[in-house]
Amino acid sequence: MSLRFKVLFLVIIAIFLLVAGNFVLASTTDGTVSGVAWSENIGWINFGTSTGNIHVTDTVLTGTAWNKYFGWIKLNPTNGGVVNNAEGTLSGTAWGSNIGWINFSGVVINSSGLFTGTATGANTGDINFSCTNCNVTTDWRPASLRTSCGDGSCNGLETCSTCLADCGSCSVGGGQYCGDGSCNNGETCSICATDCGSCLSVCGDSTCNGSETCSTCETDCGACLAVCGNGVCNAGENCTLCETDCGACSITCGDGLCNGTETCSTCETDCGVCIAPPSCGDGSCNNGETCSTCENDCGACLITCGDGLCNGTETCSTCALDCGSCLPVCGDFVCNGLETCRNCPLDCATCPPVCGDSTCNDSESCSTCETDCGICLSNPIVSPIGGIDIKHNECNAENQCMPVAGIGLDACKVDIDCQTKNPVIEVINPIIKEVTEITEKQVENIKVITKEITKNINTPQGSAITKTISTAGVVITTAVVATNIVASSFSFVDIVSLFARLFGLIFTLFGIKKRILPWGTVYDSVTKQPLDPVRVTLKNLDGKDIVSAITDLDGRYGFLVDKGFYVIRVDKTNYVFPSKNLLGKTQDEVYRDLYFGEVIEVKKSGDAIVKNIPLDPIDFNFNEFTKKNQKLNRFYSKWDVIIRRVSDAFFVVGFVVAIIAYFSAPYPYNTVIIGLYVFLSVLVLLGLKPKASGCIVDKITGDVLPFSIIRVIISPYNVEFSHKVADARGRYFCLAPKGEYYVKVEKKNQDGSYSLVYTSPIKNGAKQGIVREKFKV
Repeated sequence: MSLRFKVLFLVIIAIFLLVAGNFVLASTTDGTVSGVAWSENIGWINFGTSTGNIHVTDTVLTGTAWNKYFGWIKLNPTNGGVVNNAEGTLSGTAWGSNIGWINFSGVVINSSGLFTGTATGANTGDINFSCTNCNVTTDWRPASLRTSCGDGSCNGLETCSTCLADCGSCSVGGGQYCGDGSCNNGETCSICATDCGSCLSVCGDSTCNGSETCSTCETDCGACLAVCGNGVCNAGENCTLCETDCGACSITCGDGLCNGTETCSTCETDCGVCIAPPSCGDGSCNNGETCSTCENDCGACLITCGDGLCNGTETCSTCALDCGSCLPVCGDFVCNGLETCRNCPLDCATCPPVCGDSTCNDSESCSTCETDCGICLSNPIVSPIGGIDIKHNECNAENQCMPVAGIGLDACKVDIDCQTKNPVIEVINPIIKEVTEITEKQVENIKVITKEITKNINTPQGSAITKTISTAGVVITTAVVATNIVASSFSFVDIVSLFARLFGLIFTLFGIKKRILPWGTVYDSVTKQPLDPVRVTLKNLDGKDIVSAITDLDGRYGFLVDKGFYVIRVDKTNYVFPSKNLLGKTQDEVYRDLYFGEVIEVKKSGDAIVKNIPLDPIDFNFNEFTKKNQKLNRFYSKWDVIIRRVSDAFFVVGFVVAIIAYFSAPYPYNTVIIGLYVFLSVLVLLGLKPKASGCIVDKITGDVLPFSIIRVIISPYNVEFSHKVADARGRYFCLAPKGEYYVKVEKKNQDGSYSLVYTSPIKNGAKQGIVREKFKV
């Protein structure tokens, strides 16, 4: 062989070895992966598919592994990834879209490139890389074990054949070397195929060469990597994991494989004990159970408005988000749905004043709203209402009896009824004043004359005098009242009315009936004149309006309420609330139970709030001045103040004399008198509460008829005076006019409509002024 040929041959060999050395370097720093690992929950995971293309570098693992049941597992997902620390210790996470995250912190690649240890996942359980048939390997090697051809050191796996740069040319004896064309000095077909030729493939010679593979000679080449689909049922594969390579499994109970039609019911040995499906009461809160559907397992729900569960004490009223909106019910004190101030004033309060609502309000007058306030007095024309001319007689400023538009009783028939000049008044008024002053002085000096009275009380003459004085209150006061009536400027109609009142004054003279009426009155704190129209609003302590009312011509109002705490607010033009003139007083000459804005406690549902409310005038009010001159009040008289002052005085004098008489001469007569005064005094302190409400019931079943409407119609005009809606218990509070009227009752039907079920006979409002009957319809 020529020298030139030998040199060229050596250069070619050197270049080949250098390239081969570089290929080995690339393989140990960026290795591929093959083999399978075992998961206790999902079975075999294949890390060696060609599609997965898994690579190992000094920093990360990339590519995807495969499981036949749950699909691909990505080793370098977004927001995760398996990390290598260059020495084979792995960490980080892989991701499977069907099985979730898998943690590789327990896996290590050893010096031989074999994966060992365990990865874990919430759904996969433990993934074992060290099991008997587990064989995930790579040609990547830890950095500390790798050699580098060309670094000047012939070490590691480097030889003269693999790294000429570090180990030099191979030589045999004196200049003999592999490639010199001679197979000698220890060269074999395995060491130097160039000189010795290719080795014969002999299975069992511990050399995997020639046509030998893992499939044809497992002894020399080792077991083939289990790759499902390669047509070979390798180690780690079975009929369950790779039916393509290993064929369908035979269904044999007891073979350790739960396959085919085997279940926990048919083959407990292979498939395990059946687990009963979750059920409420099994002690575990699972399978969609919640505190609402299974409190036994999940515990009681926390009451949280807005959590989507209507539970605990939540209702449509307290938590509409969870329980939905409440259905509107008139009388539940919530104005909702189709309820308005027209069809449900109990919930939505009284409608704001509007011309045509049959109420003459502060902003209305006869010139701006003739429908509500009537025709102005200066206008002699009477407008028809509903086709009927409604009018009544009143006395004008010239003491003439004139027809006036509007509803009311006749105050006069002829002009003489309006005459106000009466010489008796000029005489009687000073007498009344003098009697009052004398009475007050006598009360102050009563202690001085007590002894003198006592000395004479036991004499026959003294006994007679005592009896006379102790009973004189009623007789004298009645005489005074009769004198006032005769001397008054009242019309004939008023005189008849006052004589009818005298029968009730017997109790009034003793202080019993005084100031106790079944309604509340808003009045002028100075003149005691009732005020109208006044808006009276009832509120709860949260400031919410509960109900409101407009006082009638006699300043009357009233509220029928449930148990609770309330306050009243009052609005009237040219007047201020609360009154400062009477602040601190509980009663005055005419009214008792005065109200100044404090909290009212109603202890029993169905009680009426009928406080008397004084207002202080701050400016001239033409409406009240006109009403006073025209004598439009029906339940109030200017003589009420005088009568009650006189009756109070005689009550005090009579009581004092009765006490002296009893202790001076305790005869049976004096004992009876003092006992009567004590009894009446107790009634004065406690007060008598007249019935203020009525109710509507079914006459057959006796059940109450909630939310029925009661209408008061003035006879004979057939014009509605007022209407009220009964509450949920069928109760109502309704004032009546002074005069003839009748009542209609309308029952609420199930569909929300109303039907007339009762019409009463004609009644006379002069007796009571309030409707408080129990209607059985």
